[in-house]
Amino acid sequence: YVNCDADYVTFGLINIAEAIGLPIVGICRGAQALWVHSGGTLAQHIEGHSGTLSVAVRGISIPMAMDHHQACIVREEDAICVYGYSDHSIPEVLAWMGCLAWQPHPEWDGKDSQHRKMFFQFVRELMND
Repeated sequence: YVNCDADYVTFGLINIAEAIGLPIVGICRGAQALWVHSGGTLAQHIEGHSGTLSVAVRGISIPMAMDHHQACIVREEDAICVYGYSDHSIPEVLAWMGCLAWQPHPEWDGKDSQHRKMFFQFVRELMND
């Protein structure tokens, strides 16, 4: 969906973070906003992409809660790393130039979930690189 007010605020915050060199993490809609702000495009109305799907991150396949109907379109010429794909080969975990876009919701599986642990471990690793 499009929310011009939210997009205006989100893009403003991304501009500020980039200007002062802060790393940025976007989850779900935030991931999509980061991608669009960086010049990427989204596929709209992805069917069957909600509930729990398996996402492979760094070769480990884990179930993750998802409820989105858009997907980041990654082209061969895009200077990014795709770290995770859904069962449907849709990019779910992307990283580029100080940005991490994480489509699934790490908070939806409970506080001790495998997904949540992997999310925070992955963020720690990226921050130390």
